Amino acid sequence: MRKHILAFTFILAAVIPLKTQAQNNQFRAGVYAAGKFCQIDGDQESGFNKIGYAAGVEVYRGIDAKTSWMTGVSFAERGSRSFNNPDAPNPFPFHYRIQSAEVPVYLLRSAQLEGLKVLAGVRGSYIFNARDALGAYSNLQDELRKMLFIMGAGVQYDAGAAWLRLEFQYGLNSMRKPVSSPFFIRSGVYHNNVVFSAILPLGKK
Repeated sequence: MRKHILAFTFILAAVIPLKTQAQNNQFRAGVYAAGKFCQIDGDQESGFNKIGYAAGVEVYRGIDAKTSWMTGVSFAERGSRSFNNPDAPNPFPFHYRIQSAEVPVYLLRSAQLEGLKVLAGVRGSYIFNARDALGAYSNLQDELRKMLFIMGAGVQYDAGAAWLRLEFQYGLNSMRKPVSSPFFIRSGVYHNNVVFSAILPLGKK
């Protein structure tokens, strides 16, 4: 709980100076919230039906008339869990909750449709907390790397009051350290996400 409070306090502290500079037209800035549909490729359970979330601030700076770059800071929770099938109960149920601080670096390019942009980039993700919420697997954090790099690509639409984004994210390096595990079925374990975001712009357009 303390880590959650610190993460959101840090994000909130960044919003005020960003809003002031955005109002002075130095760049665009926004606060955002996102829902994630997650899976871990290699954890014995497939399907993007595990829910995660993220919240943070983003800043945008133009490169030319059609191209801009974006960075920021965010708190994110991803995870995975075993399916609940009463007819064939899992003998080893689990519910992974993996929390991280992230810094994205993305390029955005205006598309033919007005208000629509395509985007692609990489985010650095530092895992500071990973646990099995069911308590069955106590060594999850010890088995995961601290630093991940996650590729993202998608589209972003300027809806006026908010920017709406649909993105697919895929881990570039394996989450798992090279150790044996009863829960990960192979050495390469990658976190995949389908992400829906709403960004609230700060300052003038």
